[in-house]
This record gives sequence, structure tokens and C-alpha cells, in this order.
Amino acid sequence: NSWGFRGTKSFGEVVHGYRIKFINSNEQYVIDERIVLDDGYKYDTEQDGVLRDAWGVDRTSDSSYAEATKFETIEALYMTNPAQVFGFGRYLLATSRLRPEMFTVNMDAENLAVKRGELVKVSHPAPRWGLADGRIAGLTTDEYGNILGVETDNAVFMESGKSYAIRFRTSSGASIYWPVATVAGDTHTLTFSSGMPVNDDMPAVGDMFFFGTAELETIDCIVYGIDLNDDLSAKLTLFEASPAVHNADAGAIPEFNSKVSFGPKASAPSTVTPVYPPSQDVIPYPATKALATLSAPVDFNGQYGIYQGIIYIGTMPNTWVRDYAGQTAAEVASIASDYADDAKDYAENLASALQTQVDRAIIYYTQSSDPSNDWTTTALKNEHIGDYWRTSTTALWKIWSGTAWIELSDPVAQAAASAAQGTANSAVTAAANAQTTANNAASSATIANSLLADIASDSKLTPVEKSSARSEWNIIAAELTANDAQATAFGITTEK
Repeated sequence: NSWGFRGTKSFGEVVHGYRIKFINSNEQYVIDERIVLDDGYKYDTEQDGVLRDAWGVDRTSDSSYAEATKFETIEALYMTNPAQVFGFGRYLLATSRLRPEMFTVNMDAENLAVKRGELVKVSHPAPRWGLADGRIAGLTTDEYGNILGVETDNAVFMESGKSYAIRFRTSSGASIYWPVATVAGDTHTLTFSSGMPVNDDMPAVGDMFFFGTAELETIDCIVYGIDLNDDLSAKLTLFEASPAVHNADAGAIPEFNSKVSFGPKASAPSTVTPVYPPSQDVIPYPATKALATLSAPVDFNGQYGIYQGIIYIGTMPNTWVRDYAGQTAAEVASIASDYADDAKDYAENLASALQTQVDRAIIYYTQSSDPSNDWTTTALKNEHIGDYWRTSTTALWKIWSGTAWIELSDPVAQAAASAAQGTANSAVTAAANAQTTANNAASSATIANSLLADIASDSKLTPVEKSSARSEWNIIAAELTANDAQATAFGITTEK
């Protein structure tokens, strides 16, 4: 009768006690502080050198108690009695230990039977609360109507040496707990340890039951929140009741108990016979299909086929793709080599196409004669597609189509072509200047090398040679700035 069970657990830092600030009615209502310790810790709460436990007992020389060092400071609102503040602190310590978990579970319209803050009994397989649950299928009674046992729709399991019990939820909403006689093994029949006498509210066929070890067939939870849905279902938020939190100011706080119930252990696999004995598949796997073409129909998704000695895997209705699973290293290497060759061919073709685009740079002609007269072949004519020509600087531009010149009638296109020619002319001029500078530098370098060879021939620097060398040095130094500027203009930096 539920779904979507979830649980969360808090792992906050464990403190040794609380420093609780409050208004003390015993001390003229001044702001005071009370130190509340957890079990197993001692502290000088009275500032007199004596280490006392939570109950004020001297534990100075008791090595089983650790001195408290971690405290959390809180404020107790609306509390003026020191004893009440002490109980509040002990309650918080007990809550952090015994209620670290929150649970959520979805329920149908049955959620309408509970309210926030109410106590509920919970059995659920996810956290292993209880061992089994279900509905009563039958009752065993004596001649007086006393119930001696029940038949359950779900099987239950019992182990020898353990005590078990069952809880019923009757149609009136009553909860009835009753011990069960232990009979080891799986069973649908439960016999009560003692007969259930006749009364006004007894279990009946169809009522729910919860089965488990004694006192752990269900756990007590408190409803923290109810989130309603449109279909009358709701998500309930729960936490464990842990009634010991209410007695923390009167004694030691018990250790946390998850109340997990363990059923029968899973049997270990045999070491004599194999876990899965070899046998024929229940549904034989169809044989690999021989393919006449790669458009042959696929009988089912994942079918294997062979075409020209190569394995393919199919997807309905008629798609076959090559399957590389299970191939040898040599086969994979051969396939990789084929792909590498394909990639190389693609790269070479791409490079050739890009080079063709580079070679076919647009040229602007300003001359009286027709440039196309020199393009005597179809290939040459195609190389010049997109080139421009005009007979003079005042004439209109024409563009080469591959077979003829077509005059540009659009004024905007004419202006763009003129601007492009200006840029091209500037580039040509710059290139010519660079070439002249390079030629001059080469000539100067040749003269300088000749002079150096002459100097090296006799290892002497004569006055004439010294004067000539100085003159050549001055020439080279004067050209340096111009050469650097030209190099920068053409993007050459590594040779400077």
C-alpha cells in the first residue's frame, strides 16, 4: 500500500555537550549558561577544578570518562528553569543519536487516516523493517471461536532459536500484536503461541498482517510532514519515534539501533557442480545469414550477415553495416591501413583544390589590348575566370566569364573593382621596392664579401682596405633600417 520509499541519514559533527544560554529565574532572571554533557564525558562545570559528569558526579580520577572539548552554544528561548534547560539539552543529545534518519514514502488514500505528529507502525522491505507482510487468507479457530493461527497469502520464513510475532491491522484500524510459535522453514501457516480469545475486534480474512522477529515486526515512526497530491495520494515524511529521547534527562542515552531484521541467508553456490550447467539455449540463436546484396532484408535487429566474406550486422528493415567485433589484429590493421590510404587521398585532393584556388588569384588589367588574346587554350581561359580588364583608367571594368568579357553595369561593382585594383597596384609597387632593396642588399653583400676575401688573403688590413671596409660598413648600416621596414611589411620577422 505504498511506493517510492527513500531514506536519508545525517552525519553531523558529534559534540560532547551543549552550552545553553537562558534567563535564570533562580538568579534574579539574569542571563545564565548551563553546560549539559553527553554520556561518557566530564567537565569542570562549576569552575572549581572538579571534573563532573552530566549528573554532577565527580569523575576527576575516572579514566573511563573523557574530558569534554567540543561544545555547541545554543539559546533556550522561553525557558527559565535550570532543570528544564538540562532536560532540553539532554533531549537534543538523544535526538542527534537516536533520530539521525528521515524517511519519505508515498501512500494512496490511506494517508488520510493519519495527521502530522501521530505515531504510526511501519513495515517495509527497503530498510528491512519486518520480514514479511500481506493479507490473511484464512483463520484457524477452536470450538469457542478463539483464534489459534492464521493462513497467509505470502510465505514467511522462520529460523530455530528465534522468537517471532505477527501484527494485524483490522478493518476498524485497530493494531493487534500476537506471538507466534517458531517452526523453522518456509510456511503459509502460523500458529499462535497462545490462542487469541474472542473479543469485539479480531483479525479477519483480508486484513493486513506484518510478520517479523518479536518486537521488530514493525517500527514506530512519527509523521513529520504530509504532502498531498491531486489524486488523494500523499508523500509522508517520517522519523523514528525512539521514545528513549524523552527519558534522556533521567538516565543514560541508549546506543542507536537500526532495527534491521535479517531473513534467511542466501545459499552458497555448490563447489561440486557448475552454477550454470551447459545446456542448449531455450531459444536457439538464428544462423548467420548469407547476403546476396547489402540491401537484403533484415529479419530482426542485431542479425549477422556475410557478404563477400565480410561480416555485417543488420538493423530492420534492410540496413547492413560492417561489424568489426571479433576480428584478428591483422584484419584490424588491414582495415586501418585502408582508412589511412583513404585519408591520405582525401588530404592530397583537398590540397590540390586549395592550390588551384590560390593559383587562380584575380588579376586586374588596365591596357588597350585584350589580355584574352594570349589565352589560346580552354584551360588558360578557365584559369582567368573572374579577372578584370579595362582599356584605360576612365573606362568601365569588364569581368572574364571564361569565354568572353562582360561589362559591369553596376556602379557599386565598378567602384569596388577600382578600389581592389588600387590595393593590388600598391602591393605590386611594394613588391617591386622590396625586390630593389633585396637586389641592393645582395650587391652590397657581394662587394663586402669580395673585400673581406681580399683582407683575408694576406691577413692584413691596409689603410686602403680599411677605408674601403669602413665605407662598405656605412652602406650596409644605412640600408639596415629600410630592410627591417620591408621585412616587417611582408611579415618576415625570424630573419631580422
